[in-house]
Amino acid sequence: MKHVKLLTIFTLLISSYTAVFGLQYVIGPDDVLEIKLWGEPEIDDQWVVSENGNIDFPLLGRTKVAGLTVEEVVDKLNDGLSRYYKNPQVMIKIVEYG
Repeated sequence: MKHVKLLTIFTLLISSYTAVFGLQYVIGPDDVLEIKLWGEPEIDDQWVVSENGNIDFPLLGRTKVAGLTVEEVVDKLNDGLSRYYKNPQVMIKIVEYG
């Protein structure tokens, strides 16, 4: 029973974190994204989403991100980068909303 309560509390905390920190926000043109790839500081930078909804990301080129949530873009970039890195870990922060 104690484990069920702890699991419930943990789930609520994660849900709150997701809502508060913008994981459900849908990215659009003119948003500025800070994107980091764990262990690869030369890729860490900021990208402005174009009017067409794209960013030009290293190794992947033009990548459509508008209309996606932060979590979906993380998954998309991780999938694309997995051709070049073993278990890539992308982190995204919205630094400016368009």
